Amino acid sequence: MQPGRRLLDVGAGIGGPAAYAREETGVEVDLVDPMPQACAAAERIFGLPALVGDAGKLPLDDRGHDAAWSLGVLCTLSDQPAALAELARVVRSGGGIGLLVFVRLAQRQRVHMPDNDFPAWRELRDMLDDARLDLVHEHRLKDFGAPDAGWTARADRVHDDVRRHHLRDPRWQRAERQRKAVETFVDEGLVEGVVLTCRVR
Repeated sequence: MQPGRRLLDVGAGIGGPAAYAREETGVEVDLVDPMPQACAAAERIFGLPALVGDAGKLPLDDRGHDAAWSLGVLCTLSDQPAALAELARVVRSGGGIGLLVFVRLAQRQRVHMPDNDFPAWRELRDMLDDARLDLVHEHRLKDFGAPDAGWTARADRVHDDVRRHHLRDPRWQRAERQRKAVETFVDEGLVEGVVLTCRVR
């Protein structure tokens, strides 16, 4: 994307990826997350505008963004078609939408995990089509290789700091259990991370 274009991050958390995109490309970024604390942290740490909102009912106007992404969020939602339709609604026609999705491998049985629903590839493709999103590129997350050591070290420091401050918070404990469960499912070949680039019709 070019400087001055507007990018939306849905399920943005505290906004690290959006801040990186702004720094690297000069795009304007907007964030939406259901957690008020995450939105406040994004504004405090990165100076990013953040709205509290549900991915299935975004508090945004139609066609107001040039592109959007949602990273690792879709499989945590109970109404995945609604979230995809909302992404398509708020991005201009022809605009791009990026998704990081953990999908259930087709030959496996349904993978059960509280607060997560991993779609099979066929289900995901059908949902994209119903939302009027054309799949342009798809890549397996594992094909990207490991991040560089500097990035890993910074991410580890952030994780350790969050852990120190929120170790006894049930929400952090649940998120940590989910993170470890997804890693186990990936290691066992039950799910895989895919990175998708889509275009709004």
